Amino acid sequence: MLETIHLIQHSHTDLGFTHDQPIVESLHGRFLRQALDNCERFADAPSGERFRWTVETCGWLEAWLERQPSALVTRFQRLERAGLIEVCALPDHTTPLADTADLHASLAPAARLRRDYGLRIDSAMNCDVNGQNWPFADALLDAGVRGYTTAINTHFGRSPLTRPLAFRWRAPSGRLLPVFHGPAYGYPGKLGIAPGADLAVFRDEWLPRLEHHLAATRYAAPVLLLQSIHPFGDNGPSDPDLLEFITRWNAADLRPRLRLSTPREWWSALAPYLAHLPVHGGDWTDSWIFGAGSAAREVAYVRATRPRLRAGGLALAAARALARPDDDNLPATEDAWSPAAPAPGDAPPPVGLAPAAPGGFVGAPASRIPPTDPTDLGEAIRALATAQTLQLRYLEHTWTADCACEHPHGDDAFTQSAHKRALAATARSLGTLALRDGLATLARHVARGAPDDLLLFNPLPFPRVLTGLVGGSHAYPRGRRDDPTSGRHSQDRKLDYPLLELADRPANEWRQNPEFWLRPTEVPALGYAVVPRAEACVDPFANITDSAEPVVETPLYRLRFDLERGGLRSLVCRVHGDRELTDPAAPYPLNGYLHERVGPPLGGDASAPPRRALFAMDWHAPGLEPPSGWRPDHATERTGPARVLSHRVRRSPLGVLVVQRLAAPGLAGELEQLVWLPAHADWIEFTSRLHLPCETYPQANYLAFPFALPPGARARHDIGGLALRPGLDQLPGVACDYFCAQNWIDLGAEDFGVTVAAPENPLFMLGGLHFARAVERHPEDAPPHLFAWLTNNYWETNYPVAQPGPLTSRHRLRPRSGPFDEAAAHAFGLDAAHTQPCLQHLGERPAPGPALPAQGSLFTLSTPDHAPGSFILLACEPIGEADSLLRLQNATDEPLAVLLQPGLLALDSVAALSPEPVLTPLVECDGVRLNLPPRRVAAWQVAWRRPAPVSAPVESLLSATSS
Repeated sequence: MLETIHLIQHSHTDLGFTHDQPIVESLHGRFLRQALDNCERFADAPSGERFRWTVETCGWLEAWLERQPSALVTRFQRLERAGLIEVCALPDHTTPLADTADLHASLAPAARLRRDYGLRIDSAMNCDVNGQNWPFADALLDAGVRGYTTAINTHFGRSPLTRPLAFRWRAPSGRLLPVFHGPAYGYPGKLGIAPGADLAVFRDEWLPRLEHHLAATRYAAPVLLLQSIHPFGDNGPSDPDLLEFITRWNAADLRPRLRLSTPREWWSALAPYLAHLPVHGGDWTDSWIFGAGSAAREVAYVRATRPRLRAGGLALAAARALARPDDDNLPATEDAWSPAAPAPGDAPPPVGLAPAAPGGFVGAPASRIPPTDPTDLGEAIRALATAQTLQLRYLEHTWTADCACEHPHGDDAFTQSAHKRALAATARSLGTLALRDGLATLARHVARGAPDDLLLFNPLPFPRVLTGLVGGSHAYPRGRRDDPTSGRHSQDRKLDYPLLELADRPANEWRQNPEFWLRPTEVPALGYAVVPRAEACVDPFANITDSAEPVVETPLYRLRFDLERGGLRSLVCRVHGDRELTDPAAPYPLNGYLHERVGPPLGGDASAPPRRALFAMDWHAPGLEPPSGWRPDHATERTGPARVLSHRVRRSPLGVLVVQRLAAPGLAGELEQLVWLPAHADWIEFTSRLHLPCETYPQANYLAFPFALPPGARARHDIGGLALRPGLDQLPGVACDYFCAQNWIDLGAEDFGVTVAAPENPLFMLGGLHFARAVERHPEDAPPHLFAWLTNNYWETNYPVAQPGPLTSRHRLRPRSGPFDEAAAHAFGLDAAHTQPCLQHLGERPAPGPALPAQGSLFTLSTPDHAPGSFILLACEPIGEADSLLRLQNATDEPLAVLLQPGLLALDSVAALSPEPVLTPLVECDGVRLNLPPRRVAAWQVAWRRPAPVSAPVESLLSATSS
């Protein structure tokens, strides 16, 4: 029997949807001001009938508090300490597009609010969104969250398990997070708990149904939580009138008692029953994630920015450790810097551009006066922090206006889509600035032989072979090579230029187009290598042959292309006993394009909204939980390319490139597919370029990878440093129709398998195409067929229903022998994500003082067995005035010792930011052993300094306290 119903009142946060994004942030500040007034107005009411307000998300709160007068901030703090206001830990309602590094970074605002304003933030709340990646549970526990509440909206989604349900979510680390999986927010209104409502409606009609439902689902606690919002709906204000119903109900001495509460009060009420709650472990796989396919280009764009931000963090951390405030006030020696002379016979340059020499690298003469470097590393660090914030905000669950589906080309949809895209664009721009300033500042401290030498930078903790496009401004600097201002920041233009597949050398009168490819070069872990430009760069048009051969052979593979419909009919792995990787029984080729178009709604009603063929929610159903609206028997039309328009095979010393142009349905123009087999590596990369029409009718695009694998092949995919096994590592009842990967997907058995890196295109299906089929559990006997889900416009409300324009997909495939190796998969996925090499020419003025060697690691992170991928470097970036944040994830099921040892940078101190003691000094190498529990993330504050002949005493490395 229920004794108390706790009602939590909040405003559900959508960054958009009901209002344009800038208006939303302003409104939530107004809601809080209004709530402060209401809390004070009802301060003398009985305890359970005082007005209480929950700030559901805190991503906007920090900046808002900074703008307020001190008197208002003091009022807020006083009411928060009194328990009338509670702030929750999550910045917004994020999506599984966020990886583990994103999740931990997103909880930093809550930590700052605790530190700077004394707030007691120990609860987290998600509404609307249908799930989160499994490492989310550990991220909340690491952030000091003692309870997590959800209120899922099952429109175009699903709710796992039964609800309401209080349970303990077993995180990947084995720790338990208390969870209340409650009804949808706004549920009290459905039950008749509303201002002015007749008490008898709730007492006689809905309360008996509710108690019967609780008994049927074996809900045993005598307390229940319901989340209440203003009648306006999402992004609505506080509603003090709700107290009118609560007061009347309690005055009538009816049971259960109603209490306006906060999450902290709720978890205190549930505390006596926590030990008896059931335990469920697994991924809370999100049903809503398919909507990311409605903004496929922006999602790919954001994911390509992620490695840029993380490389920029490491470069800036090193640059700040090396830089001195007076660097540019010290004279440069003559042998350390001298102006670059023009090449003999150069023609005068076009206005503003460097002179050009065919096939060479020539810059305009350097300034005769050694230029100072006005770079403000503080500005670059702030740019990085802003970029990270905007990147995280893009991953929030609101894409565009609530009317976007019914009025897709209206001003509201356009405006909100523009604001959303601006987050991604600004993050990319500021992240590029931060990376370029970090690289250039680091490069000024490095020994060089010539101004056009290239510094190649590797931000990952294992050695890598770097190769890829060399930007046009590296080869032909615009302006002067020694310019640390505009010239430096023009180096990243046209990095998406399709150089390798061009039929001929590009026309390049203005030297804006890239012409060179980086020769595959090994670079140390967390370090760099300086390479003379003549050795570093390859002319991709030298020693090439073109043909139209249908069968392509390399030392590792044999590929047979379909010259009628495109794709691969056979892919043989020669080094694994001529094993065929393509399922001959599949109705589609490997890397085969498929277009899907939804049929009319059931019953053939042509006037019905077409997305109702997929899902139709009955919001007025009499039950407590609306029935599932999925239409698994909906009609679908699927077609592939009509014909191959051209097929070209290019062989060069770099590798083999196959380019097919196809006439394909559902596109505006041709489909271009590239298969790249590099000479230096054992993987194959598949790239597709398509141009989408302005089409609002529901449809989707896929790439098929029907693999032929041994019996018992199992699928796994990366959900942020963790290999998820669909069907085994999921909560009951979550999405099994489709999935979202971070960096890779693996299919295989004990003796053989295939790993596919998917750095920019995260959505996929397994076994078959079954969107909206409402699969209850991933079938263990599903064929090992992978379907990369490139785009869709199936969402019914606030995702774009048309995304006209270009889209590029990229998937990298590598066969493996033997059992699945998770560490190897992580390393493979990270290497594919960091595909664009970080380059910096050495034409800028060198910094005063001793130069660093031309190659080396800034520092090293290693395990005793030196296995790359057993731990993941989530962040190494500047924090505070001089130190760096180092955050690592143990990607294994065993305790892991990671050795942090000095390299080109020396260690001054290391302090643990995680609660457990995780530091042990290594006397023999002036390093530190970082001890990580299984599947855990830990962080440290590290102080670096310039290298010195004598290292600091080991005792000084370890901070005596942990914060």
